[in-house]
Amino acid sequence: MQVVVLLLQAGDGPIKMIQSSEKGISRTIARVQLGNPDLFAVRAVLDGDERHERTLRDAWAELHIARDWYDASVQLLIPDDIAHCADWDEAHEKRRMAATRMGDIPTREAR
Repeated sequence: MQVVVLLLQAGDGPIKMIQSSEKGISRTIARVQLGNPDLFAVRAVLDGDERHERTLRDAWAELHIARDWYDASVQLLIPDDIAHCADWDEAHEKRRMAATRMGDIPTREAR
């Protein structure tokens, strides 16, 4: 089963990073949406597993707010060619390409 890392955001608020199966993205978003009055938008869908998610968490440690939440400025650290989309199906090729570039995501020190 293909695993993806989702970056979700409600309005201008913080970014939530969460894993999902590729086939279960809708269910994952619906589950996270419960109890939140603001609708989440999908900011990025990245092919990845726990190791890739951990790489992002380490790179974004200074922007960590709590649990799976990060300051909205993490979007500035995502390369432009990684999928930024409301419809993850439109970004399939970009997700695959992004999975091979996870190690290229700059840390704050590298910027």
